[in-house]
Amino acid sequence: MFKQYLKLFIKKINKFVIPLIIYIVLFFIFSKNQQFNNISKINLKLVVNDLDNSKSSKKFIEKLKENNTVILKNLSLNEAKKQVFENKISAFIEIKKDLDENLKNKKAPINVISDEKNINFVYLKLEINKYFAYKRTILQENKSDEKINEILKNETNIKFVDKNKDIKNSYKAPFLFASYMILLITLNTLIALQSSFKESTLKRIKISALSDTKFILQQNFSKIIISTFISLVFIIFLKIFFKNLNQTKFLLLSLSLILFSYTACSLSTFLTSITNDKKFLQNLSSIFTLLLGFISGVFIDKNYLPKIVVSISRFLPQVYINDFLEETTLSSFLFFAFMQMLFIVFFLSLSILIRRKKITS
Repeated sequence: MFKQYLKLFIKKINKFVIPLIIYIVLFFIFSKNQQFNNISKINLKLVVNDLDNSKSSKKFIEKLKENNTVILKNLSLNEAKKQVFENKISAFIEIKKDLDENLKNKKAPINVISDEKNINFVYLKLEINKYFAYKRTILQENKSDEKINEILKNETNIKFVDKNKDIKNSYKAPFLFASYMILLITLNTLIALQSSFKESTLKRIKISALSDTKFILQQNFSKIIISTFISLVFIIFLKIFFKNLNQTKFLLLSLSLILFSYTACSLSTFLTSITNDKKFLQNLSSIFTLLLGFISGVFIDKNYLPKIVVSISRFLPQVYINDFLEETTLSSFLFFAFMQMLFIVFFLSLSILIRRKKITS
């Protein structure tokens, strides 16, 4: 049975490859301006105007040069804004005169012009604030600042990724769309495979209960292998682009995609138990997945959907992976897994009831 499924899968590989190519193309289009890597890896192009020109200001510039490209240049305010707007530079930093005095008196030591949407610069601003906080303390206590950069290097990095909506969305959207594509591909592929079996093969399994049970077990095992393979292809692709994502988090995300593919697998079993009409099943699958994408928050954010639509979506499996991606924790994953198991049991139970009714009739 597995060999038959494998041969049919290879024969109908276009059901899998074409949607995968579409996903990859869309991924590159929509991720062009997204920050997918770990934000601690900063490489910004900064223009710095040092009006203080002191030992302290030079040390601050050294700090900026650790992870960024720094150009020492005097720009007018309008020119700086223009270059930031045109993405020629990431930010313009003006170090004010009397840097140390400004810090002692709790005045702003620098002026900054930057793109507020650049999440890497948001992180850099935190690092700058931390640097000046140390510097202010050292000045107030009349201590040497020789080791300030070394102290900051040895500090534990600030981990604020999960608290930041932009960073969260950077992996949420690709994983959410991947789950939708896995559902679509798994449904279409398994429906095409199931519909390809000859009518004589399906009639043959009615002869004995033993052959019937064996056939069902082999059939479901083959479906699980194929659905796992489909989800693993997406996981490997996503791993390439999210290699700096926390390993535990990526593991939970990967398991959620695999488990969701099993839900799609059980749904295909239910649909093929209703009828073996290939065209009808494919049309039904397309309509179902399209509606699912809209009402479950894949194509339109749930916040923009009517309350009644959001309420209806609670009865569909896709919305729970959306919820899980909002808060990617172990507890949210366990709830997601529990709901998917309920859907799997529900779809399989319905398919068994329909199939038994067909056999006895």
